[in-house]
Amino acid sequence: MDLRQAVVTLLQKCYKQRSQSGTPDGDMMSFPDSRLKPEDETPLKADGVRAAHPLEPESKQAADASAQERTESLLAAEKRTLEMIAERSRLALTNALVEIKNSENKLRSLRLIVDTIPGLVCTLNAAGEVELLNRQVLEYFGKTTEELKNWATNDAVHPDDLPRLIDAWKHSVETGQPYAHEFRQRRADGVYRWFQSRALPARDTEGHITGWYMLLTDIDDRKKAEEELRRSKAYLTEAQRLSRTGSFGCRLLTGEMFWSEETFRIYGYDRSTQPAVERVLERVHPEDRALVEERIDRAYRDGSTVAG
Repeated sequence: MDLRQAVVTLLQKCYKQRSQSGTPDGDMMSFPDSRLKPEDETPLKADGVRAAHPLEPESKQAADASAQERTESLLAAEKRTLEMIAERSRLALTNALVEIKNSENKLRSLRLIVDTIPGLVCTLNAAGEVELLNRQVLEYFGKTTEELKNWATNDAVHPDDLPRLIDAWKHSVETGQPYAHEFRQRRADGVYRWFQSRALPARDTEGHITGWYMLLTDIDDRKKAEEELRRSKAYLTEAQRLSRTGSFGCRLLTGEMFWSEETFRIYGYDRSTQPAVERVLERVHPEDRALVEERIDRAYRDGSTVAG
């Protein structure tokens, strides 16, 4: 027996019992005598209880049919309501699943784009805390995203660079100014390499910062080349000092001249003196001046660089 038939049967049974037993004194169907007209009063039994009016068989059947009809109507309305709620829930769930799938597809596309960028990419929230790292970041450090969220307290950054890095990043987050810094980061094998870090804030339509996008570029080879150049320059300066020889050059297209440290000393000019061809010629022997001028003029005509 289904739920609907069980409810109908129970209501019919209760109605029959009520009809057969009569209405007890004090029930909702009893009324005070003062409310009845004399001709409507029912004779009392000897014990003072009003006599019951049993329903005629035809009336009883009609009441049963009416009760069953009302019950079926209520059940049908409830069924329609439940069906409507179920349909709306199904549509809402379907739409939610479609949105989730679209979001997942967009996220996968974004991840693919970020992972193919030739650099280490980080996204951070408005407070400057790490949220997303691309594959290159995880591979370089050999750490998980959760571990790298604590970059300021682990060995990800060289200890000599960490204090100024923290101060610079804190300043950018507080002021919203673009961030640019060079520092050393520890690779998974323990080697520290130089990186250039640049970060820009993302803002909403009202100008409020919603997050940060950071790009870390490996500049270790450039740093080594710069250091080698500085070292070579130092060696050259020391060699010229010991040999008492100097050098100078001129970029003819711009007219810019540059002298070595020893050239300033040989010519007897102060280090603050602006190098110029005229000052070179002032120190050339009169018998050699024409030759020097001829070579300088030739260099100007050829567009090459002259050095002495």
